[in-house]
Amino acid sequence: MIHKVWVHNPVNQVQWEKTVDDEVFEEIKLLSDTSRASIPMVFDALIPVRTNNILNFAEDFFLPTVFHHTGKIQDVALRAIATVAAFIFDMLTLHVRFVTALPWVFYQSLQEENPLLKYLKQQEVDPRLLESDYVLIECGSGEENSELNFWKGRCVNFIDLPAPQDHYEPRYLHQPAGV
Repeated sequence: MIHKVWVHNPVNQVQWEKTVDDEVFEEIKLLSDTSRASIPMVFDALIPVRTNNILNFAEDFFLPTVFHHTGKIQDVALRAIATVAAFIFDMLTLHVRFVTALPWVFYQSLQEENPLLKYLKQQEVDPRLLESDYVLIECGSGEENSELNFWKGRCVNFIDLPAPQDHYEPRYLHQPAGV
């Protein structure tokens, strides 16, 4: 039996593909369950969730609701109203994020590196694959020279991320027949 693993960065479209044996396949399946948390909107408004770089930190510190939640609204008028309301809400909760920022940054600095991220670095994948805060992973198994059976792809967050985010939803990178 052969196993294939695909890891895809949906932000810059870089992809890594590898054929692996049974042991490595099982290890990668376990590593794909190591996603960091998706922080709910309530907490997203109270703590600057992403602390991995200054741009993410600034977005999450100053205007988290505006950046993470209003862009998904399709209706233009409704989005404009929601953006104004989110801006006001973000300004009202800024003092809370100011108080919680330093403890959260300290807590995040104590977190271990995501095991899948560590594995991919050991495999010396294209560094551009790891530029995003998350990747999509998909695995398939089958007999040589036959169609692979897929288990559903999933998203693995390398850091804690604000939620919900539409692009974090699991999906197939390679559409199997009959799905």
